[in-house]
Amino acid sequence: MKLFDESLFDDNFKEYLMKFSEGVKLPPALVVQNIILAKFARDKAFMDVYGATESLLFEFPGRTGEDGETYLITGAELFDIIYQMEKQKLEIEYIDNLAAVPVEALSEHDREILGRHGKLPKQQAEAKKQKESVDDLRAKYNIPKTKPGQNSYWEK
Repeated sequence: MKLFDESLFDDNFKEYLMKFSEGVKLPPALVVQNIILAKFARDKAFMDVYGATESLLFEFPGRTGEDGETYLITGAELFDIIYQMEKQKLEIEYIDNLAAVPVEALSEHDREILGRHGKLPKQQAEAKKQKESVDDLRAKYNIPKTKPGQNSYWEK
């Protein structure tokens, strides 16, 4: 019994599937089966926890053509839509995890993702400039750098 007709596959998908299949050293049909099983398992776990599916038939979006008919989106177009949505979701999770990372420890990769979302932290130079301006104001108005009880000038 043949489960799927490979002639229905988009050429880009076939190429990706074959490379993936060779990489994991498994037949393409088994790769497809396990990917589908993983998807069904994630959906079932989501339903068990939240009581509903994450999005009903998300993998089967349609678009309306110029003739007014609805067409199923598949192949490279569907791949790109799902890829962009998943990437956006993962980047938001990644950014949330970066909240605990000191600015100095952020990698170029971290900064690139933060920049795409308009969340770049203040740079060291800006913080240093602000500190210098505070030091200038202290000097100008003769404000001590220490608090009372910490060897300030009036306690000597």
